Amino acid sequence: MQMLEAPLLADEKALKGAVGISAHYPSPEKIANPKHELTAALSRANRDYTPAVARKIAELASVDVIARKCPSFKRLKDAIAAF
Repeated sequence: MQMLEAPLLADEKALKGAVGISAHYPSPEKIANPKHELTAALSRANRDYTPAVARKIAELASVDVIARKCPSFKRLKDAIAAF
């Protein structure tokens, strides 16, 4: 997983609920710069990317949705479950 922001882009419902962004990212880990993408999406919604915004998206996000769209996150999730 290159950046924390790829999983934050995975769950459309979390993005909509946390910051009002309607966006669809089927493969967030394939985005060259997910931090830039998230920052740009937030900017279009007149929002800044802050730790509080990241926390709110993460709180609303489904771990299963993230694991389905982000293979690196799925490997981490599976490794933790096996531990």
